[in-house]
Amino acid sequence: MRAMWKRITPIAVMLSWGFLLSAKDDLQQLLPGNEVWLQKKLKWEPAPREIDPKLSAAAAVVVEFRADGKFGMFSGTVYRRNSKINLSEGDSESLYQGKWNLTEGGIHSTYQLVYHDIRLAGENLPGPVCEMNFRWDGQKHTLTVWGSPGIKLDGEEFVVNPALPKESAVRQIMLDHQW
Repeated sequence: MRAMWKRITPIAVMLSWGFLLSAKDDLQQLLPGNEVWLQKKLKWEPAPREIDPKLSAAAAVVVEFRADGKFGMFSGTVYRRNSKINLSEGDSESLYQGKWNLTEGGIHSTYQLVYHDIRLAGENLPGPVCEMNFRWDGQKHTLTVWGSPGIKLDGEEFVVNPALPKESAVRQIMLDHQW
């Protein structure tokens, strides 16, 4: 029995490394052109019918992985109308800036809070540097957060959202503004 495990163990290790390298390659090919990722499970609330029967809103987190290694994160309200999703601009959002890099099986990011439209007394910005890891699932095409001590997002899944407009003022502030 022990001899069998000695033969199987190296094979299992090689297969797991092959899976991780494959996951990294898959993600590396997917990211260009698919930089914006939206939190998957959202609780959409419809707007009153007299305001706009096709509009709904949800609290969400949106992350962006730019090709130049910049990482941006938006936490706030998103709006959906006719399957198009937009970031709210001015409804209690928080913006984060940082950097990201590919790892075996996912993405590692470091970031800090750079903007809060509702500031806490004594809060200094930019905030402390935090880390977040995303695990890639090639079957579901999702990124799942793990190891997120700064913002409680462990277990949250993100999906590609290429429909988010590039001209969004919040996106520009999130990644281009020098704090």
